[in-house]
Amino acid sequence: MKQGMVRDFLNLPGVLGVVFMDGHSRPFFCGLDRNLNSEQKEVLVQGILQIIGSTPDDFESFELQFLDHKVYIYKLGLGVIFLVLTDKHLSIPEYQHTIRLLKTAITEDIKAAVDLFRLQAGNATLTNRKPVFSQANDEEPTAGEQLAPRSPRRPPKAPTFQEVLPALNHISQLATRSLGVAVVVNYWKSTRVPAPEVQKFQIERSGRITLPMLASEELSQTLSPGELEGLQTWTMQFIERCAHVNREFPALVRDNALPHIRNLLPHI
Repeated sequence: MKQGMVRDFLNLPGVLGVVFMDGHSRPFFCGLDRNLNSEQKEVLVQGILQIIGSTPDDFESFELQFLDHKVYIYKLGLGVIFLVLTDKHLSIPEYQHTIRLLKTAITEDIKAAVDLFRLQAGNATLTNRKPVFSQANDEEPTAGEQLAPRSPRRPPKAPTFQEVLPALNHISQLATRSLGVAVVVNYWKSTRVPAPEVQKFQIERSGRITLPMLASEELSQTLSPGELEGLQTWTMQFIERCAHVNREFPALVRDNALPHIRNLLPHI
C-alpha cells in the first residue's frame, strides 16, 4: 500500500476522516478534529461497537447516519473495524470505486496501513479533550449560555407529575433522533439528581420515561416549588449533556417547546 493511495482517499470530496478500532485498544482517529469533538467521537465509537456486537458475523459492511454525517463501517478481519465519516458532498460512484481498492490494500497489512494514515494526517485519540468547534475571535458558547433563561412576564402555574411526564418524553425523543437510544438512556441516568421527586421517574431501555410507582391521584398532584426545581435541574443537565455532542440540541428543544415542555421549563 502506498502513501499516495491514502492521500487520494482522504482528499476525495465528502470524505471527512477515518477511524480504525478493534474494541480493545484505543481507537485511532485520522482527519476528524475539524468535524467531531472528543465527546462526539466517544459517542460514535460506542454506537459502532453496539452495532457490531448485535449483528451477524457474516455482515461485512454497514451504513448509518450520525448527526449530519453518513458513516460507512467495514470489517477488515482480525476484529479490526474501519470507519469512514462522510458528508453530503460525497460522490458515491467515485467513493465506491476507491474504497474497494483501499480495503484490499489495507487488509494486506493493517498495521502498515494505519501507519500510513498516521503519517498522512496525524491522529487524535479519545483522550484528546481539545474542543474543535471554536469560533473565530471568540470563545465557544457553553450549553448553559445557549440556554440562557429569559424572565417570564408572569409566574407560570406549577405543573403536575402528569403534565411533566410528556415533556420529559418529548425531550427524550428529540435526543434519540440524533444521539441514539443507548446514549440517551445513559445521559438521563448520569444526569439524574438525588432528589426524591426525580427518583420516582424510571428510564426504560427504549428511552421512554415512566412513573410506574405513582397512583392516579398522585399523578394529578401539583408539584411544589422544590419538586419542580429538582425536575428542572435534572432536565437542564440532560440537555446540556446532549449539547456536548450535538451543539444544536438546546435550540432544537427551544424550537420544539410545546406547551407541556414550557410547563416544565418556562424559561426556555
